[in-house]
Amino acid sequence: MTTTGVDGERPGPGMSGGPEGSGGAGESGRPGASGAFEVFRDDRGIPHLRAGSALALARAQGHNAAVDRAWQLETERHRLLGTTAAYLGAEAVD
Repeated sequence: MTTTGVDGERPGPGMSGGPEGSGGAGESGRPGASGAFEVFRDDRGIPHLRAGSALALARAQGHNAAVDRAWQLETERHRLLGTTAAYLGAEAVD
């Protein structure tokens, strides 16, 4: 699955949500598993995480990473699978 950004470009830093498009709150799908968490951004776009437990905080950090760095996670996944050329194009591979 290939995700594209604005005007058909591949996503890069800031294109997968970023300061304006991310944040919010979440909760584990299993009651009592890790609890609720909150992610909010200050006026400079820096994420701040709040949670009731260390496990919920870890889940919030993972959620934040997925929102902010979806493009990087997808690129690394293709690198590990050996499909970088198919994803980025042959000219992007050394």
